[in-house]
Amino acid sequence: MYFNGYRYRAVGSSGDVDAPGELSVRGSSFRGPPMEALDRVAAALVIYTSDNGYHVGGFRSVSGKPTPFGDDSNVPLVVRGPGIPSGLNSTLPASRKAVAKFLGWAKSSAAVERPHKREHDAGLGTAKEIINIEHWGCGTVEAPTVPNYFPTTTYKTIRLAGDNVGWLYIMWCTGESELYDIIDDPYKMTNLINSTDKRIQQTRNRLNALVLYMKSCGVDSCQDPWGNFDLPKHLKPIKTFKQAMRPEYDTFFSKIPIFELGTCMDYQYAPNETPFYPPQSVSLGFQFRGRTDGYVLTLPKTWIKGNEKPADGWDQRNVTIDTIMKTARYVTKEEIFEPGKVERRGAYEMDLVGDVNGS
Repeated sequence: MYFNGYRYRAVGSSGDVDAPGELSVRGSSFRGPPMEALDRVAAALVIYTSDNGYHVGGFRSVSGKPTPFGDDSNVPLVVRGPGIPSGLNSTLPASRKAVAKFLGWAKSSAAVERPHKREHDAGLGTAKEIINIEHWGCGTVEAPTVPNYFPTTTYKTIRLAGDNVGWLYIMWCTGESELYDIIDDPYKMTNLINSTDKRIQQTRNRLNALVLYMKSCGVDSCQDPWGNFDLPKHLKPIKTFKQAMRPEYDTFFSKIPIFELGTCMDYQYAPNETPFYPPQSVSLGFQFRGRTDGYVLTLPKTWIKGNEKPADGWDQRNVTIDTIMKTARYVTKEEIFEPGKVERRGAYEMDLVGDVNGS
């Protein structure tokens, strides 16, 4: 019953997202002249996206977004604009970097090289087929009736999406692993990780190699993992997963050690994520990061008590800025933060238990 109500509200909330977009295109009370009045709507590029997916009732979990499965990790992307046919769908894998490049193309009048071979489909050719998904920290269940803090949800995942090929390989910090053929098993009901089938075992070896490389690479080297494996001279370079599955590569990939996270941690820590491929990539891009030795965590000194029940009433969903400002006040520096020792009591909640010296 809870799932039904939650799903109903989730779908209903999408209307609140759609309305501003429609108003901005067709004319509204927003500041400035409406786009349609300026006859610019036909040339406008409108993009809908978000920071994550969301599941309700799937994978033995009530609701939330911390899992490596497509419901949570796939980011919705809808584009409306000149030259884009209505109702067109594509399963071409992409990332934020690819979207940024697409926006650059959109404002350029120069001809651009297409990332795939065929028109309007997922014919990838040698384009991106590997999606690397990583998560550190604590997963949460967004429901009031169950514990919402799970400290064992750090994972590494490789999603492979190519022409008639699809695999999902997950390694949890608890030592458990999952492997799914998402072409034959799109709902991921059969975990193949312990399969004795030789083809499945060889597939895992390839995906494990990808995990080792993708978790270690940096900058442009992440764009061509197959081309960066140090193959023996008698083997031809690899460009796609299908090529990598040829029998002549079996010995090479079987010798690459199976990766496992050392323990469950809230953050990326190189000694916890060995081995690396290639070994020198153990730096994990730290040349671009500042050191955190001696860092003092600061947290709010004054905690605001949460609602006794979930915030789902209309009085909380529909509030004006005037109402908010009636209860607003300036806070002091001491209320905002105080250096000290803390203990976790939830995925996003901590208690201050002492001063900076821990006393």
